[in-house]
Amino acid sequence: MSAFKKATKAKAKLRISIFGPSGSGKTYTSLLLAAALGGPVALIDTERGSASKYAGDVADFDALELTSYEPAKYIRAIGEAAKERYPVLVIDSLSHAWSGKGGILEQKDAKGGRFDAWKELTPQQTDLLEAILAYPGHVIVTMRSKTEYVLDQIENRSGKMVSTPRKVGLAPVQRQDLEYEFDVVLRLDADNIAHVEKTRCSALAGLSIRHPGAPLADLLTAWLSDGAAPSAPIVAQARAIPAPAPSEPRPAYRGPTAPTEAPPPSEPAPTEDGYLATLATLETAAQLGEFATRVPTADKTPRLREAFAARLAAIKGAA
Repeated sequence: MSAFKKATKAKAKLRISIFGPSGSGKTYTSLLLAAALGGPVALIDTERGSASKYAGDVADFDALELTSYEPAKYIRAIGEAAKERYPVLVIDSLSHAWSGKGGILEQKDAKGGRFDAWKELTPQQTDLLEAILAYPGHVIVTMRSKTEYVLDQIENRSGKMVSTPRKVGLAPVQRQDLEYEFDVVLRLDADNIAHVEKTRCSALAGLSIRHPGAPLADLLTAWLSDGAAPSAPIVAQARAIPAPAPSEPRPAYRGPTAPTEAPPPSEPAPTEDGYLATLATLETAAQLGEFATRVPTADKTPRLREAFAARLAAIKGAA
């Protein structure tokens, strides 16, 4: 009898990291994804309660605030969320464990900056990453990015070319090789466009997605269950995003001003019963992933989400 068995994603849980400069929508996006993944959400807050400003409007969640950021405190908080069986955990943000008060770099400075201090510090970082990877639910991690300003040449109202500073996000503030630990790594820009820096889901490779939220979460859920085929709507949405061009400084992102998805104007608006009837005909997780990206976020009622979860469970049970 072979010691090997067929590999499957059926029991896999999502590990996703989101990084970007201040104002790019990291917390907002992480909560949108967390809510769409389903189930009660726990959030480890290192941003002085900033996530709570989205409570109720964007997502319902329970928060635990940290005031110092030793990796051991993160590990204890992760353990508390696991003990209480939260299906989704958001860590906002992981950067503080590296460069915040009590974090790895501050501990290194307290030891005089000696190179041999890493003998004690590296195991702390390793233990924290192992706690994230071992969490028995989905994990969404946000990270700040190193910020730099570049000068764009733009034409002012007088027709003269002037230099205007623009904020750009560079690498995440964390250990250099951290991205290897995650299934998906998203880099957010100041327009809340998510650029897929790394992914194990082939449907997302090389894409840029405007205002990532429930459709992306639904596609990833289907992928983890059965390996969804590439989604035409989300690919088309990504390809429709123009290449970035020099522009005036952009305001901080505060969420889309209107729904980004809508049914084609030439077709009547679908009803909840219509969606339910279509859902009942789907037979594979790939079809469910396509369906999830096709339904506008505003139409995803609690009843429809419950039916989607039940249909996915039925398909997995029949496999």
